[in-house]
Amino acid sequence: MSIHGIAVALVLVRLCTLAVGVQISGALPSAQKSVQACIRKYADGLDQVQDNLSQAIRQHPLKMARTSQRNVTICAGSGTTATKSLHYALGNIGVCSWHFETTEPWHQNIYGVWNRQGISTQDCHKQLQGFDYTSLPGHVEAVGDTPMAELFLDMFLSFPNSKVILLHRPSVEWAEARLRYEANARAPIQEPCGKGMTMEDFTIPQSARLEDLKNDLIKCLVPEKNLLLFSPWTDPPARTEKIMDELATFMGRANTTHLYFPGSRATDGRDNYDDVSETSVHHDGHTLACNK
Repeated sequence: MSIHGIAVALVLVRLCTLAVGVQISGALPSAQKSVQACIRKYADGLDQVQDNLSQAIRQHPLKMARTSQRNVTICAGSGTTATKSLHYALGNIGVCSWHFETTEPWHQNIYGVWNRQGISTQDCHKQLQGFDYTSLPGHVEAVGDTPMAELFLDMFLSFPNSKVILLHRPSVEWAEARLRYEANARAPIQEPCGKGMTMEDFTIPQSARLEDLKNDLIKCLVPEKNLLLFSPWTDPPARTEKIMDELATFMGRANTTHLYFPGSRATDGRDNYDDVSETSVHHDGHTLACNK
């Protein structure tokens, strides 16, 4: 082949390569399409609760500052769904768990955005989406309570291989209890930035619907094999008595001492734990397994 022919062939190969590259990079992976579908459904639901409530989530880039392949466990139940009981349960099977761990810089940096005086709604969203959630210390295996429910999407996008434990409670009952417990707590909306985003800013039916929408979003996003869904409030005793075994298996541990889920009562009348056993697995927002 002549030099001219070789040159033409190389150009054609290069053009074909570029064309393939454009096709591949332009195609949305099925997983990304699935995420977008889940977000769209969630956003539509938000707008049924309150006009334009979905504006921020519809503008989410769905791309985080950094991602990690760690299979961190996100305990995504909202506060007042037995998140502390779950935290104790994880401690009982030797898992390093954080629960509202406000003494650690990782949490403090997140709260610093939420609680910053004068921060605009737009900057709040931008900074939460730009935060490096993968900076969660490597020894932490599970993290729960505020702000995991409210920042679930950001955490899940940052840790796409994460496992998720979703506690749930009848939503109206939950909304009433949450409002009594902490009226100025943030509503269960993804990235609840700006004014008008606390429990007291919504009616009980609205808050209940927001909680259902958040739980439906999680169930939509997380592969079934990576999701443990249960309710200490409504599951039958037959399941509640075995949930510690299920939880241990999910976390790659063993329930060797045959404990019950904290706060539950066995059919033979035994309580799962008392104050002494609580302090044996937990200290200042983290389980003692984090100290090993």
